[in-house]
Amino acid sequence: MNHSPASGPGGIHGWRLVAICSLTMFAFGPQYVLNVSFIFNQGLIQNTFASGTNALTIPSTLSNLAFAACVPIGPVLTRKFGLRHTYLSLVLMFLLGSIVAAVSPTMPALVIGRLLQGLSAGSLFLTILPVSLTSFPNAIRNWFLLLAIGGLFGASAFGTFFGALTISWDAWRWLFVLCGIAPIFCFVVGLIALPREHVHEHHQPFDIWGAIVLAATILVALFPLIHLKSMGIGSLWVWPFFLLAAVLFALFVFIELHTAAPLVHYRAVRMPKQIFGFLMAVMSHIGLILALIGGIEFLRAIKGASFADIVHFSIWFVCGVVIVALLAVLLYDLAGAGTLGIAGSLVVLLIAWKWHAASGHVSYGVLGFEFASAATCIGLVLIAGALGTALAGDIHEARWRSGFLHFHRNLLGAFIAPFAAWFLTKESTIQYEQLRSHISLADPLVNAQLISIAQHLMANGTPEAQAQQLAVAFVLSNAQQASLLSALHGLFIILFIVGCLMLLSSIGMAITGKGRALVQRQKPLTAPQHLGESLPAPVLHHAAISNEGSTHA
Repeated sequence: MNHSPASGPGGIHGWRLVAICSLTMFAFGPQYVLNVSFIFNQGLIQNTFASGTNALTIPSTLSNLAFAACVPIGPVLTRKFGLRHTYLSLVLMFLLGSIVAAVSPTMPALVIGRLLQGLSAGSLFLTILPVSLTSFPNAIRNWFLLLAIGGLFGASAFGTFFGALTISWDAWRWLFVLCGIAPIFCFVVGLIALPREHVHEHHQPFDIWGAIVLAATILVALFPLIHLKSMGIGSLWVWPFFLLAAVLFALFVFIELHTAAPLVHYRAVRMPKQIFGFLMAVMSHIGLILALIGGIEFLRAIKGASFADIVHFSIWFVCGVVIVALLAVLLYDLAGAGTLGIAGSLVVLLIAWKWHAASGHVSYGVLGFEFASAATCIGLVLIAGALGTALAGDIHEARWRSGFLHFHRNLLGAFIAPFAAWFLTKESTIQYEQLRSHISLADPLVNAQLISIAQHLMANGTPEAQAQQLAVAFVLSNAQQASLLSALHGLFIILFIVGCLMLLSSIGMAITGKGRALVQRQKPLTAPQHLGESLPAPVLHHAAISNEGSTHA
């Protein structure tokens, strides 16, 4: 017989709540840290293995695709083996991936390590996250938002810091060692905090055909995503594979719509509120990726930020995450997901519009404040949309809606990062060629600038021939920087368009009503017809730690 961890109506013991929250943050938080840090240290890793740009995109792209594909697998494993066995096995798998990546002698070994990390972290996502929500007592369930925003998006903030640290130390393997400590912690705490459970036998069949087609879709999509940046969307090695992947994905959707026990429950998302919340979460996830890539690239390539500058940048990010998370805790039940989404979207629109014309002279303090505001408000919209979708409609289907939303959100995110890199490369190359074609000694302005630079260098003891060469190199370097800045402006215009879509979906969510609150008013026992409208309080062991029933909200 299982011993209940309940401490009363609506919650579990405080120490176990802290343990569950820790098990959640450190289960897949390291994956987010590694993803963001890769924006900084990809060149360092490339130099270590003396590999090309295409080879370097394989570990990150494959890890992200694996994460997305395994999001719906976690609940399946939990039903089969139970939460305790599933969780402990998956964190050991992430630990193995961290070890392989940390000691990898070649690029293929690093790819294997990142693949193991993506598979395990994706499976862990809906294995433990819903348990955290239902572990909060009803009276303080709104504080789950502090965990969701502060923990998950805080990992991205720490990713910027650790990524900069790898560049400062000229070493990257230690970061995989550090991220390997998290699964060790999770395994030890999980052994203590996750009670042993009796796994009931389930006769629900596994969606084998859906899994096969999904795996085929991922494998086919991997090839063009790897070559997109170097070959472009028009290459015969790119767009036909994207087309084939789209056909396979359409087949996957067809299978899921017609199978009795699908991996992804498309039929569970049918109400307008659910659709608007889904769009809020997906659009904001795209916006977060664009903001991270654009903001960090602006900081590094345009501003030439030092490690100290990036530390200040990260501090702004962390502070913004905490402030927005606390505002969400206080306002979610009062205002509703739609209103919070509107507020967050307006902030993103304001900053994206400002960035699309930003120059390289903006101060680090202003840049850090604006980036923190944009990224954390994007996180606010994402979490509000995700919760709004899960809690809308039949609460017993909430776990299906969460799986649907987070699968598509992460899958689209795995595509957006390579597309953003391709866009920046293409646009900056076009702009650079245009600028270089206008750099001529026959141009009086260019000639005067070259003479001025050469004279300054010769005044400092540089030989004349070398000074002239350095002057030309300096002008071309400025042209490259101007080209990248122009490309970043284009990326921020796309961010503005995404912000508009976030705003429209948030308005739609608000029009459909405030929705179900996280903290439910206690219903009288004489009115059982209303009990299904509230989130069930995890007063029993199986409700607190099982992924069955309503605990997948």
